[in-house]
Amino acid sequence: MTKKDFFRLLIKLFGLYLIILSPYAFSSVASMATYGFDIIMILYALIMLVLYVLFAVLLIAFSDSIIYFLRLDKGFDDDHISLSSIDMRKIICLAVIIVGGILIVKSFSTLVVTLGNVLASLVSPERNELFPSSSFTTSMWLDLIDFVIGLLLLSNYNWLSGYIMKKGGDKIEVEEEE
Repeated sequence: MTKKDFFRLLIKLFGLYLIILSPYAFSSVASMATYGFDIIMILYALIMLVLYVLFAVLLIAFSDSIIYFLRLDKGFDDDHISLSSIDMRKIICLAVIIVGGILIVKSFSTLVVTLGNVLASLVSPERNELFPSSSFTTSMWLDLIDFVIGLLLLSNYNWLSGYIMKKGGDKIEVEEEE
């Protein structure tokens, strides 16, 4: 694998990740439309959503141009990456740690804000608050589940990587390039 192939893979994976996240961006646009925003705000949000997906598609389609423009393959001593010295278990451990960290970081702030709003509405003497506590239950539970899964991934990454290696068996191998 050359350095250019590695960066091409990273850029395309990032573009694919953005496309996978686009339904979440679309759901926020749809939720804005249900709250009665004016047509200008809805059009603005739809334009931003189209630009978001277009950016992701451009990352996938023009990854070689991005590598050339940013000169990502220049300045290395060796052009090839030797994958024979990389331990697959460590790569799987790193992937599990990254996924767990992303889940925790993504859900922590919204979980804290949601819990704060729920607690504030519970202790509020007025019951006609702007956001009743029932509107936060779905968001709160989803963020709580994401947070707990992230904590479980971080605390059990070593066992999980061993389990993945055992289940993968001979399927997870690194071929050395000549």
